[in-house]
Amino acid sequence: MKATSVDNALQIELLRVHAALERQALRRQIRQLGEALKPAALLHEALPALSGKGTWRLLKGLNLARRYPLLISAASTMLIGRKRRNWLRIGAVVWFSWQALRTMKAPRDRRTGE
Repeated sequence: MKATSVDNALQIELLRVHAALERQALRRQIRQLGEALKPAALLHEALPALSGKGTWRLLKGLNLARRYPLLISAASTMLIGRKRRNWLRIGAVVWFSWQALRTMKAPRDRRTGE
């Protein structure tokens, strides 16, 4: 009788260990899926030539354009306008670029107001 109860207890422990390993593997796979579905990873899969800093800069630019749509509109208007002075266009582009660079380099707590 005692041998069967020990066997049953051992079987239960093995099932518990197996279930714990399956949960751990599932958590790892979910984490990997989350990493694979990040915008940078998707962009890298779509355009493998872009990697590392190029992807980061592109995503920062897209975030900036989404956050400040007037920025893109103003920049395109200044670049397209034919009767404007060249210096005005160059100055505006430099100013917008400087503002974008300042925004990207600003500490996170200053941007979010924390």
